[in-house]
Amino acid sequence: NSRQQQLDIIDQFHVLEHGGEVLMQNPDTIVWVFEDIGRKMPATAVPKQVYYTREVHLSAMHKTVLTYDLKRRPYLGTTSMPSQLSFLMANMAGVNPHTLVIDCFCGTASLLVAAAYLRAHCWGVEIDP
Repeated sequence: NSRQQQLDIIDQFHVLEHGGEVLMQNPDTIVWVFEDIGRKMPATAVPKQVYYTREVHLSAMHKTVLTYDLKRRPYLGTTSMPSQLSFLMANMAGVNPHTLVIDCFCGTASLLVAAAYLRAHCWGVEIDP
């Protein structure tokens, strides 16, 4: 798609009220639009379904994720969650300084480490500490 076609597609989603301007270079948020036109249809066919999604990634927190990488942790269990997944889960849950995070099966506390970094109040319970 040309730049103008991309902007036209973006304008179709004005009802979602993102606010702010659209930055095609170095955006703060990356969104993907998938158009399902069906099999063996010309590219100009009207889509049967349109999917709109926001890209979730850790590139902005890459340095932080590396700081809490499992290889740098003094203790690991057999089920320690990788830091990338812990930060992704905390992000998807909307953890912020006003959030209470309770992990009833915290193990080596990977999720709580990510939540604590985001300044949440954290409680962990483990049957075999």
